[in-house]
Amino acid sequence: MSFCTSSTLTATSFPITLNLGGDNSASFTLSQPTTTINIISNSSLTVAPTFTITPSNVQKTFATFQISTNIPGFFFYELHISPLSAPLSFSSIQTYVKANSLTLQSNNDYLTTSIFSRDRDHRVGYQALLTAGINFLNIDTLLPERAYTLCGYFQSQFLQVSQQACTSFTMQTWGVISRAYVEFSSPILANQLNNVLCFFVKASNSEINQVVNL
Repeated sequence: MSFCTSSTLTATSFPITLNLGGDNSASFTLSQPTTTINIISNSSLTVAPTFTITPSNVQKTFATFQISTNIPGFFFYELHISPLSAPLSFSSIQTYVKANSLTLQSNNDYLTTSIFSRDRDHRVGYQALLTAGINFLNIDTLLPERAYTLCGYFQSQFLQVSQQACTSFTMQTWGVISRAYVEFSSPILANQLNNVLCFFVKASNSEINQVVNL
């Protein structure tokens, strides 16, 4: 949505009440009946969006990235097992995101299980960066001991798009893999079992389906 305002407007934000319409409106309810419109100075139109990507916490199966921007906006990204020889254009990533087609290749798809013998992981995504400065992006279900490339574009709130920037990183190795058999001398409650499982997940920096064989 877009709005035009007078230069005499002094408010920086104002609430708007939302109402459903249409033939079946009585069958639905809004999760939020109101929203807030923030007034942004159009001087931001002259500011070109810029950003940097820095890996800040790379573990075995997940990674956190620091996204530093000069203004608020939207980060569109592409992740691929290295090398990423032909990065997608901004419009291509945006099209996949709008269609909610976020996983382009994975070890669970038909081509990997039936044709390819190597690991495949290619995905796209999007995150709103509500404030200028340092923001964080978390990506999980990554493959251990694999080198990845993350490329992205930063779009301002006025739809200006930055140049592409990329960073490469390598997931941690599994190290020594040990198998532990746990037996209990008496029956335990479900929440107690959950605490035990969470301990091993946290201790191995992994996910429950990778460390537990029930």
